[in-house]
Amino acid sequence: MYMFLKSGRVSYGGMITAAMVVLLYLSCVFENCSLFCLAAAAFLGGVTTWQRGWKDGLLVSAAAGVLGAVLLPNKWYVLTYAAFVLYVFAWECLEHFFSKKQRMLAWILKGILYHVLLISAVCSYVYVFGFQQLVQGFLLTVLQHSKILFGLAAVLLAEVVWIVFDRAYAVFRIKWSQWMHRAGADGSSRL
Repeated sequence: MYMFLKSGRVSYGGMITAAMVVLLYLSCVFENCSLFCLAAAAFLGGVTTWQRGWKDGLLVSAAAGVLGAVLLPNKWYVLTYAAFVLYVFAWECLEHFFSKKQRMLAWILKGILYHVLLISAVCSYVYVFGFQQLVQGFLLTVLQHSKILFGLAAVLLAEVVWIVFDRAYAVFRIKWSQWMHRAGADGSSRL
């Protein structure tokens, strides 16, 4: 019986890891939705943590990260994925240890983590490629000439991305739970 349970855990972890690697690879293929694919891969790691435990969640996320580092042509996407995974694990940890009354403290801690990750990502990108590379290609001409306007737009966009990412993970977790409950209730096999 123990061997059956262990093989079920391994097969579940393997399928989730494979799905995560596919999402990581798709982030390089479809550049327009790369953040979506990277976030979805991190979400799968978070759900594995929530359903199967910290050990399984860390293993599948680490395995997907290592395979992504080997397979993906753009290594910056692997670093972005790692930041997403770190945030999702912090989300899971804070949801587990803080009660409903302490939600504001959990939100503040998540905000601090997000901003530390954001500042380190921007600084490392600017340090490696330079400010002109960061600005070039995706900003309006007006923003390219005004660093103050660029900074304000970047800060506002970063805050919106944080709130959307945080709420999207919360909704994903609820929908995944409902889907798994329905799949178990009607006799269908789970992943």
